[in-house]
Amino acid sequence: MPAGRESPCGRPWGIRRQRRVIMQRILLFKDIAALLKLRLSFAVGVAAAAGFVLASGEAGLQAAIVFACILGLASGASCLNNCQDRRLDAGMGRTMNRPLPAGRISLVPALIFAWVLLLAGGIGLVMARFPAAAVVAAALSVLL
Repeated sequence: MPAGRESPCGRPWGIRRQRRVIMQRILLFKDIAALLKLRLSFAVGVAAAAGFVLASGEAGLQAAIVFACILGLASGASCLNNCQDRRLDAGMGRTMNRPLPAGRISLVPALIFAWVLLLAGGIGLVMARFPAAAVVAAALSVLL
């Protein structure tokens, strides 16, 4: 379309495209949040940080680091679980619309994302001087 021409509804053509791009990004964010089970992972991180604060008596930077690392581990584990269950999810009515079975997110990027989150969470725990927690998390990630 020539510059300055408007669509039949009276808006410039570029606004429609911008809205479509914004909606696609919002839907991708929703799919990623569903893949990571973000609400559940957030609750797990909060519970871990609360347990850390209750055990240590300090609510500081280390509690925030514990929260971030556990959030990464829980999100990565949820993503890995979704990758493993994609075929089963495709056959059930309740779960067939999840991002992986529906084909909105590909398997390889989801697996890479899962392992990056798991590694980042584990390395973060080691760097925060919680190597035992990192070993347990790594063992559970590999075994489950």
